[in-house]
Amino acid sequence: MTPAPPSRRAFGIVAVVETVSLAALLINLATARSSGLAGIVGPIHGSAYLIAIALSFSGPFSSRARLLTFIPGIGALLAHRLSMDSPEDRPSEQP
Repeated sequence: MTPAPPSRRAFGIVAVVETVSLAALLINLATARSSGLAGIVGPIHGSAYLIAIALSFSGPFSSRARLLTFIPGIGALLAHRLSMDSPEDRPSEQP
């Protein structure tokens, strides 16, 4: 099995950051309501969301995967999963 290209690896990392930061924001909202935490994690989440969209359009992703990235919070994870499962999104294996 060949390793994933750098753009897919970066996309996977950004997808996890986006989802974890959203979870942190929702947990903060439900419990402490700390404006300091929201002030730090909020921009991280927003940046990860925008980077995921940009990476999906610059990498080898299908139209369906690109559209999934527009779903805030979990869209990038869904797109990453789709790109790993879909034969048209897989990197071509070279001998």
